[in-house]
Amino acid sequence: STFVDEGFNNRKRVNDGSKCVFLLHIGLVSSSHSHCVISHDILKKSSQHIEKVLNAQLKKEILKNRMRVKATIETIQVLALQGLGFRGHDESSTSLNQSNLIELLKFKGRGNDTFESIILKNAPQNAKYTSLKIQNGILHILANRVRNMIFDEVARGYFCILVDESQDESKKDQMTLLLRYVKNDGLLGNGSLISWVLKIHLH
Repeated sequence: STFVDEGFNNRKRVNDGSKCVFLLHIGLVSSSHSHCVISHDILKKSSQHIEKVLNAQLKKEILKNRMRVKATIETIQVLALQGLGFRGHDESSTSLNQSNLIELLKFKGRGNDTFESIILKNAPQNAKYTSLKIQNGILHILANRVRNMIFDEVARGYFCILVDESQDESKKDQMTLLLRYVKNDGLLGNGSLISWVLKIHLH
């Protein structure tokens, strides 16, 4: 209160040894003055500013999110390439076989503690990147890229489409499209025609 409210006008107390008013004000390490000095020193360090701390945390979260998304994309690519199903009939945490997608993600995490610590049950509820909507979105992007690649290669060349349909054990119809086409360059060094085959399974 002396320095804030009442003011100080007794200079004799300045040279009063251990009773010096300034020394009493500074006090021990736990005093309010010491806390203010420490806070001031921290404030002068830009690395301790709240925006820097928040930005550092944000960058870590962004890195983790990218790792999760990349792992999901790579897993979906493998499953799509092999023509395997993504989803299981029971994807609950108590299921022994949740789905091909989740089981492959678990497999990727084995032996990699850093990756395992950020995926699936260790990921935030809103950043697992394994929902049906996410899977369909990634598949849609991959399908568009494949279609664009084929379109660029076929251009105005010759192609044919074969369609076949059959029922699986659950009586669901499955249609397979088989696209055959010749690339724009037509011939390789050995003179043989290039025939690319793409199979698309529609469930």
